[in-house]
Formats: sequence, C-alpha cells, structure tokens
Amino acid sequence: MNVKPRQDRLTVLKLLLEGNSLRSVARLTGFERNTCSRIVVEFGHRCGRFLNREIRDLTIRHVQVDELFTFVDKHRWNVDKADPLAERKGEIAVYVALDSDTKLVPVHRVGKLCQQSTYQFIYDLRGRLKMPRPQSPDEYPDGFAVGKIQPVIQISSDGFSGYERPIKSLFGPFADYGQIVKKIVKKKGERRQWLIRRRIVEGKITEEDISTSLVERINLTIRTFMRPMARKSLGFAKKLENLQAAANAFFAHYNYCWKHHKIKTSPAYAAGLAPRRFSLEELYDLVHENTIPLWEDFDESSGESP
Repeated sequence: MNVKPRQDRLTVLKLLLEGNSLRSVARLTGFERNTCSRIVVEFGHRCGRFLNREIRDLTIRHVQVDELFTFVDKHRWNVDKADPLAERKGEIAVYVALDSDTKLVPVHRVGKLCQQSTYQFIYDLRGRLKMPRPQSPDEYPDGFAVGKIQPVIQISSDGFSGYERPIKSLFGPFADYGQIVKKIVKKKGERRQWLIRRRIVEGKITEEDISTSLVERINLTIRTFMRPMARKSLGFAKKLENLQAAANAFFAHYNYCWKHHKIKTSPAYAAGLAPRRFSLEELYDLVHENTIPLWEDFDESSGESP
C-alpha cells in the first residue's frame, strides 16, 4: 500500500494527467520512479472500478468507435514468440467509444487488436446502454419481424472488419451500423490523397449519417495528455498493467473533470452521470477513499476494471 500523503499523490497524478512521463514526474517531484508508478497503477485500478459501476443505463443516439495503436515494452518485431509474456508485449490497441452528443467515453478497452478483444469491447459497450428486451411478448408480439423492431443506437466505425460480426450478433436489429473506409491514394510526383468511401452495413441510415470525425479528434487529446500513447517518444509503457492503469485514469479524468470546449462542461455532467464537473481532488476522493455520497448503494464486490 502506498504511504505517500494525499497531497503528494495528487501532485503526481496532476503531472501525469498533463502528459508528463513517469521519469519526468519523478524528477519534478523528487520521488522514486517506482513510487510514481505505484501511485498511478493504484489510482487507475480504482478508476476502472469507478467507471464500470457508474457508467450504466445510458441512452446514446450515435456512438463512434475507433482504435489507437501503441506498444508495450518493445515493438512487435522484437517480441520473442517463445516468451511466455509475448501476448502482453508488442503492439497493443486502445479501443475507444465516444458519444457524439455528450462527448462521453462510455467504454474503452486495452488489448491486442484481435477478434476476442473487439468482441469484449462491443459486449462492454452494449452493457452500458439501456437496451429493450425483445423476449417480452407484450412489447414485441411479432418477435423480430421486419419493421417491428426500431433501432436504439447508431454505430459508426472505420473499415476494421472485426467490428461487423460482434455488432450484428450483440445488437441485432437494435443498431444501425456504418463504416468509413479510408485509403491513401498517391501517384508519382503528387501529394497523397485520401479516398474515402462510406458503407452502410446494417439499418436504414444514409451515408451522410456515418461519421468518425469526433472519435478521431479525441485521439489527438489522448496522445497529447496520455504519455504512453505519444508517438516516437520514450514514454511508452513497460508493462501492460501500467498502460491499462494510465488509460483508466485518463478516461475517468476526461469524463468527470475535463471541460470540453464544445459543450463547456464535463461529458459526465452532460450525460447526466454527475451533478457537476468534478475537480481532480473530488474524483480522487470518490475513487480512492471510497467516499461516495452520491452512489451509496454500490456493492463493492461487483466492480471490475473494464
């Protein structure tokens, strides 16, 4: 258990959430690097539990999903396949879902870019939403008859093929789904150009409804203020647990403390999940000291890190 005073831990977290690396925070504060690492891992673990229990029963009109790439410990071509920890090293993806209206990130996931991680990401997204129950004969006497089921959400993604099967199997007729497929076209002596094609996968949406611009914009915020995600730097995560903790801490701070320039408040407040925009100190008290004045009926044993 970390024995640093509360104010010292808050100082470390503030510096880390502003995009500093662990080594730079250690130099600025005079603490050991391992001490700073333990502080962020502990806080990130509690943030994961906090997000998992609080972000529930959402009503979202349009969610945009995307994935960012980084690496843990070493690049993928340097990972020894005989290493028993090979699955926890190399190229890692951070899946992100963004509500286009409130700018809330209801779910994120850190893992390999594979069908299993994608399925778990979409499964977690579905668990955060208010979904109707089609097995009720009173609400749906005709079952899944065409035209009887109304979609409750629209999902937009890039051209990654791994999304299609989980979305169809988990959401069924309750989701409209479209993809934006981007391809770089470059001829000799010319500047590169993007060839963009919109593809309707499921539902009665139009091509103009499909968009991933907002979730791609938050990618810039993530890479700016989350040091392990910065490109071409020495701040990459050395352990998968550190990257997961950093992601949990960042998204908890983003949802509850970040003043979004478009909505002029925090995404959690805009989504009705918080009574106001929290300060980092208030968020720290909620997730670390377990003082939960607004959510007193939470069962501590049921929380898991997303």
